[in-house]
Parts: sequence; structure tokens; C-alpha cells
Amino acid sequence: MRQIVVLVLLAAFASPVFSAQALRVGVLQETPLAFMTKNGRFHGFAVDVLQNVAMLRGWQMAYETGTESELLEKLERHEIDVLANVAYAPEHANRVRYTQHALINNWGEIAVRNDASAESLADLDGKRIGVVRASRFEEALQDLLNRFGIESELVAYPSFDDVANAIVDSDIYAGALSRIFMLRRADHYQIKRVPATFAPLEIRYAAARPPPPEVLEAIEAIDESLGEGKRSGASYYYASFDKWLPIDRRYHLPRHVVWSLYVMAALLAGIVLGRVWERVQARKNTRDAHGP
Repeated sequence: MRQIVVLVLLAAFASPVFSAQALRVGVLQETPLAFMTKNGRFHGFAVDVLQNVAMLRGWQMAYETGTESELLEKLERHEIDVLANVAYAPEHANRVRYTQHALINNWGEIAVRNDASAESLADLDGKRIGVVRASRFEEALQDLLNRFGIESELVAYPSFDDVANAIVDSDIYAGALSRIFMLRRADHYQIKRVPATFAPLEIRYAAARPPPPEVLEAIEAIDESLGEGKRSGASYYYASFDKWLPIDRRYHLPRHVVWSLYVMAALLAGIVLGRVWERVQARKNTRDAHGP
């Protein structure tokens, strides 16, 4: 009996504190990684993966949103415990404890209306370009334009959706959007990519350094879940991946390879038909030579 009591007490002390109080999670709103619906609930790929860990561990969750700089400041002040979808930045590694495994890779892309004629960065010279305020893409895009000597006006908006809407409404000529946003939302907004990518990023989960013991336990559990999920194609990670980014895992051959395959198939068909024709003609000639 005494052993049972000891085991129960050990289990109680070993259970994470987040089963009693909520794990405070900051999310950067970027559909489909993380976003808040009209009823105040949070959804998205990053949220799903985290919710799965929470369910297995018996955690309660409380979410809040803000800009990257705002949430990083809250993380360092321990006003939130975990940042759910933040870009890995080596310069912050001494202050922020990132997961070893990335949730997903991301980068910046330039988008314009489908009827726009822009085909390169040079076509953006003198144009108004929308960016998300205080995002990594804002600074990276400005650096890219400076390197190529392109003078454009950057206009800041609260979110990628706001930038996309401004493109559609012709308030701006182009916008700096993320690869993830473009995968899911480009068709909805009837916008297209300009052949230019910049600012490659790894999206990870993060906690402040040094994390309190219960937060360290949480971030390690998230990391472990990411690692296990990526090793199995039938995992919850990939089920959620396909739910939110259904077109990203489908392999598409480059267009020039597809056309090459078509040409090769046509040539092969021509060779086969030619050989069949030769045989038909040979048989006909044999019959004519020997008579009826």
C-alpha cells in the first residue's frame, strides 16, 4: 500500500505543471501556419502540431498573438512560455532556446496581380511594394532591392492577407509574401509570383533562455514530437501537413522536363509506327513478288 501511495505521489510531482495551468503560447498570424478565427479560436499547422503534443501530455493551452518583435520581448520577459511559429535567427540563439527540429522551411516571394506584366525584380523599380510591418521579409526585401539598385517604396501592412488585398485593389503594385502563404492563398487572391525569392527561413518553436524547468520540459517534448513525426510518413505531423498544405508534398516535374518527356514519347511512338509501317510494306512487297 505504501508503495502505491509513493508511486501516486511521484506521478503527481512528475506531471507537467501545464496540466493545472495553461501553457502560454504566442503565435504569429500567418495562414495556414497559425491564425485566429472570428470566434477567437486559433487554428493552423503550427497550432495542430502543438495541440497534439498538449493532448498527449495533458496540457492546457492559452494563445495570444502579436508581431514577432512583440512576442519575442514577451518571451524574454517570461510573459509567454513558448513561441509557436518563429523564424530561427542565429543572432537570437543566446537569448532564445529554439527547437532542434524545424516545423517547416519558408522564404519570401514577390507577388503581383495575375494581369500584371512584371517578370523580374527590375520591373519593380519605382513601384509601391507591400510588406508586413516589422517582419523579417521587410528588411530582407529592402536589402535585396538595394543590392540591385532598385528604388521602390515599401508600404507596411499588418498581415499577409492585407498585403494581398492591397495588390488586388491596386493600392500597391506588388507585395512581399511568404512561400507558405502563396502556396495556400495565391489562387484565392488571383495573384502570381515574380521569379525572385529571398530570406530563406526555418520556422521553429522557441522558449526564452534559460527556460524554467517546466518550460524546458515542454520545449523538449515539442522537439521530440517533431522529430518522431518527420520520421514517419503516416504520423500526425504529416496528416496535419497535408490538411493545411495539401499541394506542397505533391511532386511536380519542372515544365521543361515534362515537355522533354512529351517529345521523347512522341519520338518513341513515331519509331514504333515507322517500324510497323516498314513491316506492312515488306509483307506487301513479298506478296507482290510471289504473285497471288
